[in-house]
Amino acid sequence: MKNMLWRSGLLIVVVSAALALVACDGLGPDPVGTITIVSVSPDSGLEDGALYSFTVVVDYTLERGEGEIGVYFNTGDDVSTYIGNPDNNEIVDAGGGRVTLEAQAQAKDWSASGGDFQVLVNLSEYPHASTWSPLASETQVLTLL
Repeated sequence: MKNMLWRSGLLIVVVSAALALVACDGLGPDPVGTITIVSVSPDSGLEDGALYSFTVVVDYTLERGEGEIGVYFNTGDDVSTYIGNPDNNEIVDAGGGRVTLEAQAQAKDWSASGGDFQVLVNLSEYPHASTWSPLASETQVLTLL
C-alpha cells in the first residue's frame, strides 16, 4: 500500500511539474476573447444586388497575445457562406477596445431560401493557420427593401 501511494504522489508531482513547464513555455490553454457588434451602417433599406460601403463598429476583449478581427458578409453561393477581404481586417492587442472596420459588399436577398443578408465579425488568434476556428464571433441581420 505504501508503494502505491508513493507512486501516486510521484505521478501528481510529475504531472504538476509538466503543467507548470508548459505554462512557462507559453503553450498553455488557448486565449479567450469576446466580440460584440455595436453598430453597422447602413443596416436597413438595402437594395438586392447594390454595392454598399459598410462601417462596422465592434467591441472586443482578448485575454492575451494578439488577435485579428475580420468582417464578412453572406454573399457566397448559399446563405451560410460568408466572404470577406483580409485587407479589411484589424490586428488588435490583448486587453479590449472598440474597432471600426470598413468593408464593401453587395446586398443579397436570401428570403427565397428562408434566410437573411447578414454581416459576421469574428475574433481570431493572430497569426493563425489557413484553417482555424475563431475565438468569438457574432452576426447581425441587415434589412433589405
